[in-house]
Amino acid sequence: MIRYNPLSYHNGSVWPHDNSLIAAGMAQYGFYNEAKTIALSLFEAASAFPRYRLPELFAGYPRREYAFPAPYPAANSPQAWATGAIIYMLEMLLGIVPERERTNWEAHIDGISIFLNGVRYRNPKQITQR
Repeated sequence: MIRYNPLSYHNGSVWPHDNSLIAAGMAQYGFYNEAKTIALSLFEAASAFPRYRLPELFAGYPRREYAFPAPYPAANSPQAWATGAIIYMLEMLLGIVPERERTNWEAHIDGISIFLNGVRYRNPKQITQR
């Protein structure tokens, strides 16, 4: 039997892209608070890495043991799918649906005002370049 090991590649490490898919699925089935917890945890983890760059994966030690995520020794950083996980989580949290033929994004959550690196979200109308 394979046991949990926080430094095991597949049996204990944390993969940001997997967690983004899990959170998005939870939100789609109405578990928005749980999805938000996962997303905010990924954002918090990103803040512990240089230049907020999430690596491909990081060690899965419990938070009570460490105040920050422990790096996985052989993880690639930056990693495209880990970066995509952050963008996906922002889309999920804000209810943003990109539209292929338009430069504006439709938003589905009321009452949120947020700035994202030169992009201002003015709910519920549109996202515009500053």
